[in-house]
Amino acid sequence: MTPSSSPITSPAPGVVPLPRLLPADITDPAGQCAPYELPGSLRLPGLIQALTCHDPGLPDGAIYAFQLQSLTSFQLSWGNFNKWWGFDVSQAGGTCPPAGRNRQGAQSFTNQDFPARAGQVIECQTVSARSGGGSSAPAYAWALPSEDTFFVAQGADGSSFSALNSWWTTKSMPASPLG
Repeated sequence: MTPSSSPITSPAPGVVPLPRLLPADITDPAGQCAPYELPGSLRLPGLIQALTCHDPGLPDGAIYAFQLQSLTSFQLSWGNFNKWWGFDVSQAGGTCPPAGRNRQGAQSFTNQDFPARAGQVIECQTVSARSGGGSSAPAYAWALPSEDTFFVAQGADGSSFSALNSWWTTKSMPASPLG
């Protein structure tokens, strides 16, 4: 393989590596996470790393984490992800969890490590449960464009948006400041 065709395996300069961005309850990424193989129809160009993680604060749920090689790759991959998971931002309500009759919601978010930035959003919708059987689960996806990264948290089969939102507001961000 020539140097120009070598895959990029680390984030862009100034971008925090994915294991440091994982939710606060994931204290041992090597033990709580494993490489995630993308479903065949999901295309994430420039993918550096994809993980699936067990978060003890999200019992019977799952965390999926994706880091891309550049902002351009991130933007293209985030758009591909939204198409893949059937999220239509033009039809989404303005809050997560979704309110009223809205089945999807989206809103921007900020915190001490992630000040306001275009494209820094959380999206929410109900998805098919991982166990199948016709049940459903709440799911949040959030984008950190400054880190070329996005996450998905899927609650337990049959769980509520209230439970997932409680986890997201207290545990979805890294445990220690990134600065």
